[in-house]
Amino acid sequence: MIWVRYALPVFMLLIGALAMPAALPLFPPEREANFVKDFTKIPGMDGILRWEDGNNHTLPQDFADMLGWEELAKNTGEAWQKIPDKSTAAIYADSYGQAGAIEHFGKKYGIQKVLSFSDNYQYWLPDSLPSNFQTLIYINGELGDDMPDFFQEIEKVWELDMPLSRQHRDQIYLCKKPTPAFFEWMNTAFQRARNDEAIED
Repeated sequence: MIWVRYALPVFMLLIGALAMPAALPLFPPEREANFVKDFTKIPGMDGILRWEDGNNHTLPQDFADMLGWEELAKNTGEAWQKIPDKSTAAIYADSYGQAGAIEHFGKKYGIQKVLSFSDNYQYWLPDSLPSNFQTLIYINGELGDDMPDFFQEIEKVWELDMPLSRQHRDQIYLCKKPTPAFFEWMNTAFQRARNDEAIED
């Protein structure tokens, strides 16, 4: 029947339009969360809220990953701009998501490169830090027990307060006056990253 040939594509387009907010971030986060919650009541759709940790969350993981990226880059950029001599400073991010977001959205603040040992970011690490290195902007979900041994001065300058974001509670620290233990640790980490790269090549 000829009407089936036209009705089927129209039906598929309608279903796609109804499902689109679950596939694309068309709504603000809170409204998106409410929509997806209702959408998962459809049989077979509950998996869209399951993250790589195996648990269900409020938003799909791709959406939650992206929330807060611009805020993270903005506050990292503002901290970077306040450093008088940037040739003696660097930015370090614990994850490649943080590093990529800061590099992408932080260009307006003069950010060119972010150090990270996460995944393929280790391929772009320098051979070493400058001998006159003085300041590290450190981005992570927490400070970490070893950081107080690496710097004489550590100041928390910002924390992301965005509960629907996967980056919720990400923190920015301004770390000054590195200790010999920091340089020893970094040189070892750089060497380990180069060895890993050589093995993969």
